[in-house]
Amino acid sequence: MKEKDYRLFEKKLREVCSLRARIDYLALRNENNNDIKKAKSEIEFLEFALTHLNRTEQEIIKGIYFEGRSLSDMSLKLGYSGAYCSRLKVNAVKKLMDIMNMDDVKEKESSGHYFC
Repeated sequence: MKEKDYRLFEKKLREVCSLRARIDYLALRNENNNDIKKAKSEIEFLEFALTHLNRTEQEIIKGIYFEGRSLSDMSLKLGYSGAYCSRLKVNAVKKLMDIMNMDDVKEKESSGHYFC
C-alpha cells in the first residue's frame, strides 16, 4: 500500500465522519434529499465496515474520526502507549481500506461519493 493511498483514504474517512453534522443541517433546512441520502449511505457503509474490526480498533476509529479525539487522548482512555495506539490506528485504517476497496474510493472521489 502506498502512503499516498493511505493519506487519501484517511482524508475521505474524516470527511465522511463529518457528514453527520451536515445531515442534521440539511434535514433542518429541508434541503436536497439526494445529498442527505448520499451522506447517510456513506455513513452506513462506513459503520458496516467498522463491524469487521475488533473492539479496540473500533474504539480508536470512532474516537479519532467520529468524535475528533486525539491519539494521545485515546491512548490514555484505552491504557495503551501512544506508539501502540498509533499502530492500532494505522492497522485499523488499512483494514477499512481493504474492506471498503480503495480503488472504488479513487474512482468515486470525483463524483462526490467517497466510499459507496
